[in-house]
Amino acid sequence: MIRTVIFSCLLFIIALSLPAQRDGNLTLKEGQVIQLQEEMTSNSFQTAGAQVINFKLNAILVHRYTVTGVTSINTITFRHEIPQLQFSFEGMGQKRNFDSRNEEDMKGPFGPYFAKISSLSCSVIVDSSGKKITPISFDLPYPLPKPDEKVVIIADMLKPLLQQTIYCGLTPGFLTGSSHGVSNLGSTWKEVIENENESLTTTYTLSSLTDSTWLVNLVATGTNNYVSEMMGRITKTKLNNECTGKIIFDRSSGLVSEKEITTNSKGTTEAMGGTVPVNGKCTIVTKVNLLKQ
Repeated sequence: MIRTVIFSCLLFIIALSLPAQRDGNLTLKEGQVIQLQEEMTSNSFQTAGAQVINFKLNAILVHRYTVTGVTSINTITFRHEIPQLQFSFEGMGQKRNFDSRNEEDMKGPFGPYFAKISSLSCSVIVDSSGKKITPISFDLPYPLPKPDEKVVIIADMLKPLLQQTIYCGLTPGFLTGSSHGVSNLGSTWKEVIENENESLTTTYTLSSLTDSTWLVNLVATGTNNYVSEMMGRITKTKLNNECTGKIIFDRSSGLVSEKEITTNSKGTTEAMGGTVPVNGKCTIVTKVNLLKQ
């Protein structure tokens, strides 16, 4: 049901990590900290007969990457952590709010789950072009413990924000990747991802170029086919997804400075012998701040 939004957003999370043109190598120093603030607005709708069920989630997640090593062979090591999460949720007559900085919230039903997530950290090595990603350490084994039944829907909706922690080794959200030879306004390039459960084709266009920044627009289409379980019930969902967005790059550092990606999904969910239409919309805005030592 609610996984409509989850898997839609996972598609554009992948899209955020795909390559894009930039001027040169990363210019970072040991001890520098890169902070990402991701703001997500998510809506999921399911129609059952004449009833429309709507789940809404607004969330902010902070990622922190610390440069722990820079070598003479042009590799950079980062340590990744998530120090802060807050959200507001509304659905099926319930409203919930959470802020990890609030001691009372951490004592509530979502607190123990976030404590498990935030205790995870990982290290990755990238080459100076931002292309090769190699995970080198991970603090806790998987699979992660399941959240309390009272907050399982919220935990699922938050997964698009938590992917960089849950799957150590994904391209960090501040990296641009590389697409050599793309330097002219209007230039386009494509990336394709396909596996047994999903497909995604993304087209990038270099639409604006200045002395300090450049802007890349993207459009993507994809599909998801997956089986999931909630409260002991098996569901099968098929989705068609359309993504649009923009990525702004800082030319001097080689880092992403801001992203905004919106994914719209439409499809069906099959459960308990019936099929119902589902659709969702998920937008994530990411802002990157390179902190000074």
